[in-house]
Amino acid sequence: MAEQDYWDFANTVYPEREKVADYLAPLARLFSPGRTVVDLACGRGEFLHVLAGLGHKTVGVDTSRHSQELCAAAGIPFHRMDVVEFLESSPTRYDALFSYGFLEHLLPADFERLFQAMGRNCPQGAEVVF
Repeated sequence: MAEQDYWDFANTVYPEREKVADYLAPLARLFSPGRTVVDLACGRGEFLHVLAGLGHKTVGVDTSRHSQELCAAAGIPFHRMDVVEFLESSPTRYDALFSYGFLEHLLPADFERLFQAMGRNCPQGAEVVF
């Protein structure tokens, strides 16, 4: 499915952004206060807004130009790239990672790459919620 087609589809079948934020809000409480949370495959960025509202620093990662535009408009740091490549190449170690609706899109070989990159990229005590 082309990127534009995906966004058209997503915006017709997914709930409004506010409703998505409402049902994701309980997940934000799983993170300790003051974390820098990276939302891997952040999509429309609803969770980033929830996290920021609770005082977390946020970073969005997605391959979508639309995600990049939404994050830029909200002043949210964003990396437009593949999630696994981001974790493999980032010089920064993040203390919290989040992803919702991403793992099922990975190929089996990418799981190993993802978890190896997470191991190198996250310090001991990092919080991860998938």
